[in-house]
Amino acid sequence: MTKDNFERASIKEIVLIVVAVVIVTLIAFGSFYYQKSTDQFVDWKTYTNEKYGFEIKYPANFTERFKRDNYIGFQSSNLQINVYAIPNKSFQGYLEEVDKIRSVAYEGDPSVQVLKKSFIQTKGRSARQQETYGYASMRYNIETTINTPSGIVDLSVGIDSNDGGIDDIRQLHSQVLSTLKFIER
Repeated sequence: MTKDNFERASIKEIVLIVVAVVIVTLIAFGSFYYQKSTDQFVDWKTYTNEKYGFEIKYPANFTERFKRDNYIGFQSSNLQINVYAIPNKSFQGYLEEVDKIRSVAYEGDPSVQVLKKSFIQTKGRSARQQETYGYASMRYNIETTINTPSGIVDLSVGIDSNDGGIDDIRQLHSQVLSTLKFIER
């Protein structure tokens, strides 16, 4: 091998090594930043209810208001997140009961007004989502009632005052709902 051929071969090898190192470095940094940017809930807390087979994430600045066997409520300032598990209840029967209750006055307030109502699929299950106005403790509320094999999971996010925040409620509800997972019991 001549000196020129040796130098060309060495330069090609060096270039290939440098290109390979650059590619590996870009892949490593890219996957790190992609992973970091896709988990927007990394700082959120997780609530797991093993008895009823679900978990949700909620913002770290929310504190537990109260908790029962089948219910948990979180609050931050005037925002609330509530999750109910209603076992052994038919989806349609539960929706009818809720609609009946909401059609009458509640603690001296006028009836709850349903602003939007739609049937959706979430987490591979039938659900009803509705926006309401009128509770004594939660003026504006977004609620998703989900049909599960063992009953109902009801997630609501609301604001307990009259000072707007509707877009914040919609965003928070969407985020919390996106973290809902059903777990094996």
